Amino acid sequence: MLKSLDLTDYTKQDISKARKLCDLVLSENPVALPPLHPECLITILVPVYNESETRIKEQIQAFTKQRFAKHHFEIVFVVNNPKIKITPLEVLDANTAVINFLESKRHAVPTQVLDRSSKNHELKKGNVGEARNYGIHVVTKRYIEQQRDGIIIQVDADTIPTNINYLHKIWKDFNQKKVYGAAGGVRFVLSLDSQNAQDRAFFNKHLPTVRNYVQWNFYLAALEAPLKSLTNRIQPNTFSGAHMISRAVASVCAGGIEPVGSAEDVRFGNALAAYAKKNNATILARRDEWIVNTSLRESLRTGSSFGIIFDNIRVHGDHPLVRSITTPHYLTFLKTELKKINKTKPISKDNIIKALNYDIDLTKKEQLKLNEFCERIREAKSDKQRMKIYDESRQASRDEIIHKIFNRLFRCQYPRVPLTKHMLQKLKAEVNKNPKRKEHAENAIKYLATFHLK
Repeated sequence: MLKSLDLTDYTKQDISKARKLCDLVLSENPVALPPLHPECLITILVPVYNESETRIKEQIQAFTKQRFAKHHFEIVFVVNNPKIKITPLEVLDANTAVINFLESKRHAVPTQVLDRSSKNHELKKGNVGEARNYGIHVVTKRYIEQQRDGIIIQVDADTIPTNINYLHKIWKDFNQKKVYGAAGGVRFVLSLDSQNAQDRAFFNKHLPTVRNYVQWNFYLAALEAPLKSLTNRIQPNTFSGAHMISRAVASVCAGGIEPVGSAEDVRFGNALAAYAKKNNATILARRDEWIVNTSLRESLRTGSSFGIIFDNIRVHGDHPLVRSITTPHYLTFLKTELKKINKTKPISKDNIIKALNYDIDLTKKEQLKLNEFCERIREAKSDKQRMKIYDESRQASRDEIIHKIFNRLFRCQYPRVPLTKHMLQKLKAEVNKNPKRKEHAENAIKYLATFHLK
């Protein structure tokens, strides 16, 4: 019989804190799940947004092959979206189909579904960070109710293990004293949602183009970033939402996961590492050892999905459009533009046009939103405050108007250029002149851009 994780690695105060935080989250969004199996050791937590039944079936089937007793683990799916009135109908239909599939059938491994999609059950923002955060609090409460801790593996809905001893390895390594978390590795495999034969043939052919596009962006980021900021940014212990592992109580005590649409994984990893350090605990670096397959596909589900890249290559083929090496970073551009707004008096359509020097057509709704946003920016006293207002606006929904407007302004002022192999080689040579920049780029490519056909 495998041993459950106990609560002796935590203070009484932290255990009490975890209980209260779980109760708080569930008081806002109550849920009724059956009690956790008394011998369940691991929960696989999966946020689901606009996924097909096929993806979910494939994931469940992959976990049935594990050499790990079925009563020792479960899969919890968090099917989520924002308020129904602002969610596309096709998303609602897909989410409903997945919920019906999960609820109406018995599966080979224990599965639970948290419906945060149906009317009056939606989450406030409905983004991936909020879905993950809700899930870890539900899961942690079920473990604490049995006076014990558990292991939470967070993956995406298109992530599958390929090693049949995967779960056993995780359980074994987490049964060391004060191991609070681990960063798992991912291997991207081309797996399109489209069933169109031409689409599949096209992207099979252009997989090297996808690699070149992503490498260009990583090398450009490595060249532009201040050297101090490159230290340990992408390492074997850097978290990825497609595969991150943590103890349940530690996940909650570290602050949970921020309700944002991208980078929630890295922020969670940093918070968990800080909590572990405070308690003399460990975060394992397993990106080179525990590797799962996740899909490289034309998704637009989160802020870090590949859909935009696929659209770019679909239009421009071997030479997708990229940011020029002479173009400032978007955030640098944004700070400059927000500062211009800050000095604009009074806020009006004509004054905004003059300040930003833009020549793009806006709808009445877009102009109204921009005016409201500019009024808020006028009140900010620093770059930091202005960027905070922008970030809050961007994270408000999946389809944020202000972010799109400033992206259009950016593209108008700094048109993208077609990527060539010579450009990439030249940029790579420039980055490689500095060992720290070279290491940063190579780690980013190794851990975030290993793309395969199968």
